[in-house]
Amino acid sequence: MKVCESRSDDWGFTVKGRIEYYLRDLHAADCIYHHSCSGNFRSLKAVPLEFQNSPDAKRRKVGRHKDEDKDEAFQKMCSYLELNSEEQLTVTSLRFAMKRFLSNPDTEPYDNQSLKKHLKERFKDSIHFSEGEGLDDIVTMREQTSEILRSYYMQRCQEGDEGSQKRAIIETEKVISYQRFLP
Repeated sequence: MKVCESRSDDWGFTVKGRIEYYLRDLHAADCIYHHSCSGNFRSLKAVPLEFQNSPDAKRRKVGRHKDEDKDEAFQKMCSYLELNSEEQLTVTSLRFAMKRFLSNPDTEPYDNQSLKKHLKERFKDSIHFSEGEGLDDIVTMREQTSEILRSYYMQRCQEGDEGSQKRAIIETEKVISYQRFLP
């Protein structure tokens, strides 16, 4: 009864009414409170959401809330990446592209690490990240990697002598064969 009076709210009033109705003999009336309700009641907290009777009581969903604006902006950014797959883009530039696709200007796009994770989930083995200490990560679609290496090889061959051309051929072939075995 002391807790009912100290609460001085609807729940305290309801419980006080039940206690008085059963003439303070709750045990004889087989009255039982849920452990969570009893704990919340005594610690002056609200009724747990799962036991609220009001129709507008919002139930918490399990898991993280999915931000639809970010998801839509990510999908548009992926389309942009696919349309511009011949370019070498950085994760940072893709992040800025995602920012442009957000409908709410106050919403922040995924950070670079999260963006890389989402890209890996979306494109699986079709994407490659060229990482370097202190450098922006370069994103390349795997199909473009071979073309880029061939172009680089041809450029080096035109610039160098016959010995450097042979070394360039060997190095390029090593890189291409290494790329084939990458996951």
